[in-house]
Amino acid sequence: MTQRVKISSIIQNQVPEYVKEEYPLAVEFLRQYYTSLEGEGNTYDILQNIDHYVNVDNLVNYETTTNLLINVSYFDDTIFVTSTAGFPEKNGLIKINDEIILYKSKTTNSFVNCVRGFSGVTSYSSIQNPEELVFSESDSSEHTANDLVENLNANLLKEFFRKLKTLVAPGFENKDFFSGLNESLFVKQSGDFYRSKGTDTSFKILFGALYGKKVEVIKPKDYLIEPSAAQYRITRDFVVEAIEGDPITLVNTTLYQDEGVFKKSSGTITNVEKILRGDKTFYVVSLDFEYNRDISVTGTVFGDFNIHPKTKVTNTVSTFDTTIDVDSTVGFPTSGDLIFTLDNGSQFLVNYTSKSINQF
Repeated sequence: MTQRVKISSIIQNQVPEYVKEEYPLAVEFLRQYYTSLEGEGNTYDILQNIDHYVNVDNLVNYETTTNLLINVSYFDDTIFVTSTAGFPEKNGLIKINDEIILYKSKTTNSFVNCVRGFSGVTSYSSIQNPEELVFSESDSSEHTANDLVENLNANLLKEFFRKLKTLVAPGFENKDFFSGLNESLFVKQSGDFYRSKGTDTSFKILFGALYGKKVEVIKPKDYLIEPSAAQYRITRDFVVEAIEGDPITLVNTTLYQDEGVFKKSSGTITNVEKILRGDKTFYVVSLDFEYNRDISVTGTVFGDFNIHPKTKVTNTVSTFDTTIDVDSTVGFPTSGDLIFTLDNGSQFLVNYTSKSINQF
């Protein structure tokens, strides 16, 4: 904290000479009065050093307790403790059991020139009213080694810090951070924490700040039983042979079955896969059959696709023959077109006007 001029140190120069002569104790009274106001955490100290109290770095670098090294009697004015680090340098207030003590100075392990059975603020919130401070009076008493020595001046710093956390880190104002945490840095960077709320990282930060523990975030969804991690698509597949063109290019187009031998049908081609069987190439054409498009049809398939009938010629057919003998004409319409495929793979079209059981 920046050292500023204290009124108690200059008050004797501000009082007129006749007051000093006629009322010699007046100067000492005023000096003690201002000394009480200027003690760390007291009224004038807060007014003079408000910039210090709102600086988060200055609100965490203090000690709240220490312990007695040796027994203390009713009249001891020097109190030996394990350490005085983090306690005010001058005019600090400590509390041992129920006794409040004012010390005027300190060494590394003792409080010197102590005023026993003092009075002061012991808490900044009462049970009846959380916003009302508690002022206590005390009497001198005996204490034993290892008794807890509380830093009452730290109560103000803790209250300032709590108010600051309420503003910039809501939800943490009544929480004590993990002792190994850099509290000032956490509060100053709390905006980053709130922006990450709900993520795995935010939970790890939270448990680290409050408990100093490294945690692993386990999500139930990661342990649910799944039938498969694959994507599903319901399709109706046809194995076809290419007559012309490249069937692979038909993906995302519509396949139509013209009305004639069978009823008119159509469907969206979602995938075409090339397969080999012996020395011949075929294609698996998949039609989307996944969702109900309306109340009467399934997926994007309208109607029913049917495989066209096939038969074999039983006799040699010359160019001028008007009758073709076959195994069977079952499934063929009474008239229409036939596609002939020769052994060498070439094909030609033949039109017929009538049929019998085994002749076109």
